[in-house]
Amino acid sequence: MIHVIDAGNRHLYGAELEQHYKIRHQIYVGERKWMALERPDGREVDQFDNADATYLLAIENGRVIGGTRLVPTTCPHLMADVFPFLADVRGLQRGSDIVEWTRIFVLPERRGPDSKILHTVLAGMFEYCLANDIAAITVVMETWWMPRFLELGWEVRPLGL
Repeated sequence: MIHVIDAGNRHLYGAELEQHYKIRHQIYVGERKWMALERPDGREVDQFDNADATYLLAIENGRVIGGTRLVPTTCPHLMADVFPFLADVRGLQRGSDIVEWTRIFVLPERRGPDSKILHTVLAGMFEYCLANDIAAITVVMETWWMPRFLELGWEVRPLGL
């Protein structure tokens, strides 16, 4: 089940959000070696983990097993404030109907060819966007994701080279 966590209900998900930050550290720092994100408390938290962020977490028996984060593009966000040069062709996309998608993950032990967690998180993200009149999603990503998204039938438009 995907839980939508935002400013209105964040107080109900304190333990789950802490699990989520620790899992992000394990994956993004430990696995992916994004060492600039390393923190001594073992939590991967950045300036965009704020009241504007919405988290979509897959929770099973009280345990976070996957998730992602959405940030309104009308607020500070990763592409606009850290990586604006990545949108050097089409420019930054901002609007009340556009969100930035970051920090998707599935617990390492829950990955594999038979796992449906990643697709459940993605489906939850689309359901959330449809329910909230979100027309577009921007993302800073490695290019190896593009063929996967195209295989899923997504309309992908690179904003930069």
